[in-house]
Amino acid sequence: MKSIIELINERMPQALNKTGKEYEAIWGKKIFTPNDPIESSSDFSCGALANELEYLRAYTKYVVNAVDVDAVESIFLEKIIKFFINMKRIYDEEDSGLRNRFFSLIRRKANKRWSTKWSFKDVFSYFFNPANIYVIENYTEDGDDLILNGNFEEVTGADFDDWTKQVSGSSVINISTTEMFQDARCPEYSIDASNSEASLSQTINSVAVGDYKLSLFHKDDEVVTDPIVKVRIQRSTDSYYYNFSTNTWQAGDTSKTFPVHGTNYGYSGIYVNNDTQANLTLKISNAGASGQAYKFYIDRIRFGLWKTYPSIKILVVSAGQSGEYMSFWAGEDDNLADRGECEETTSPMIFDETTPVLSNALWARDGTEKYWGDYSYKFTKNIVSGTEATVDLVDNNLTTDLHGLEAEKQYSFIVRIKIPSGGILGSEIKIQIHDYVSSWEIEEQVCALTYDEWQYVKVLKTLRTGATGAILRLKAESDAALNEYFNIDDIRVVEGDVGNLEYASFFDNDFIGGPGGRFPSDIYEKILKKIKEAGSKSNFEIIGRTV
Repeated sequence: MKSIIELINERMPQALNKTGKEYEAIWGKKIFTPNDPIESSSDFSCGALANELEYLRAYTKYVVNAVDVDAVESIFLEKIIKFFINMKRIYDEEDSGLRNRFFSLIRRKANKRWSTKWSFKDVFSYFFNPANIYVIENYTEDGDDLILNGNFEEVTGADFDDWTKQVSGSSVINISTTEMFQDARCPEYSIDASNSEASLSQTINSVAVGDYKLSLFHKDDEVVTDPIVKVRIQRSTDSYYYNFSTNTWQAGDTSKTFPVHGTNYGYSGIYVNNDTQANLTLKISNAGASGQAYKFYIDRIRFGLWKTYPSIKILVVSAGQSGEYMSFWAGEDDNLADRGECEETTSPMIFDETTPVLSNALWARDGTEKYWGDYSYKFTKNIVSGTEATVDLVDNNLTTDLHGLEAEKQYSFIVRIKIPSGGILGSEIKIQIHDYVSSWEIEEQVCALTYDEWQYVKVLKTLRTGATGAILRLKAESDAALNEYFNIDDIRVVEGDVGNLEYASFFDNDFIGGPGGRFPSDIYEKILKKIKEAGSKSNFEIIGRTV
C-alpha cells in the first residue's frame, strides 16, 4: 500500500508548483515514518497535513486491529500492552521482543510447550532473580509431609532435633548458619579424605501403603565430581531396603545417589512405592569417592504422598538482598511521587518538589532498613509524648497549592512501613491525604499492629470539587514517645484506586537490571494459574533465608 505522501504527490494537479516551500510545508515531498503526530515528529519535511493524515490512517488501523496483538505495530502495540499490564518497551526493543514478553505473562492458549519447567521459570524471571526460582513438579503438599524438622531449624546443642547423627573417622556434621537454603541453618557434612561415613537419619512411624515422594535441596564445595549425596530407606517389618531403580524392596543394602550441584543449591526428588505399612527409616549420608576431603549441605527435606494428579510449585528464595527482585515497579508515567524508591539523598516528594515540611520530626535516608534496594527513609519523633509529629511530602502546606494534583480526581497514597517492636505502636502511625475547600478534610489509614516486618499501607481520597490545597502526610500521634521511629519505603502516589499489579510497569525501562517491587503472593498465584497446564494443581511460595 502506498503512503499518503506518495498518493498526494501523484494526484495533485500538474499545474500546482510542487517545488515551493509552501507546498512542502503543507503536503510534503519525502516519505513519512508514521511513529508520532506532527507536534512531536522529527519528520517535518513530510508536510503537516500529510503527516497528520498518515498518523490518522495508522491510528485507524490500530483501532481495527486492536483485538489482535499480532496485527499491530510500533506505538500502537505499546498502547495495547500498556492498557493490559502497563509494560513498556525496553529502549530500542523490536516489536517481536515486546510481544514475546507480553505473551509470556498473559497468553498461553493450548500450547503444551508452555507447560515446561523452563517456561515457568522464564515467566517468573520478570519478577525475581532466575537463580532464586525453583520449579518443582509433583510437589509434596503441606498437609502430607511426614518429615519432622525437615528445614533443620530446631536444634539442641550441636545436634538437629528429630534426627540421629552418626559419624566415623574424621568426618563430621556441623550446624551451618551461612550456607542454608532456607531460614537460618542447615547441616554441613565435612567428609574426610577416606570418605568415612557421616549420616543423619529419621524414622517415620506407621507409613501407610501408597506412593510417596522424597525430595531435598543440596549443594557442595565443588571439590569432587562423583555423586555426593546418598539416600537409604529401610523398613521395620523385615529390615528390607528400598531399591530406587526397580521400585521394589530387597534384603541387601541399596541406595540412591544424587550428583554434585556445585555452590548453588539444586533440587532432587525421587519416587517411593511403599507396599506394606511399616516404620520407614530415612538415612542421608555421603557418597563421594575417597581420596579428597569435601563438604556438602542439605536442606528442606520433604517426604509425602505422591498425588494422582499433576502439580507444579514455584518456589522462590528471598534473602532480602539488594537486587533480589527484578525491576517490576510503578513506572515513571504512573507514580506521581519522585524518588519513591527512597534511594536518593533528596527526599521522596510529590512531583518535582524536593524539601518536605517537617513538624516535630526528623526525616533522613537510612541504610539499616530497606524494603528493597539499599535505603529507606526513617521518621523519628522529635518531641515528647503529648504532641504529634508530621512529615508532609510536599514543599508547603498552603491552602492555595494543590502540588499538581487535581480537584475531583481520586488518588491512592501508598507506602511500605516497618515498625520496630518495643517502640512506637502501629496504632500511633497514620498516612493521610488532606484537601482544602473552606477547611481541611482528611482521609487517613492507620497502620496495623505488625512489627519487625514491612507492611503495605494505602489511603484513598477523591479531592473535592473546588479544592485549592492538598497535603500528603506521614503522622506519629501525640501518644508516641520522644525518639520513637519507623521506616518508610516504596512511596507511590497514583491516580485512581490502585492494585498491586494493575498499574505496575518496568521502572526506568530496565526490567532485568536491578531491584524491584514486590507484590502480594496472590498476584503470583494468579499468574501461575494463567500459564499452568489445564487440570494440574499449582502453588506459589516465597521462602526466606537469613543472611
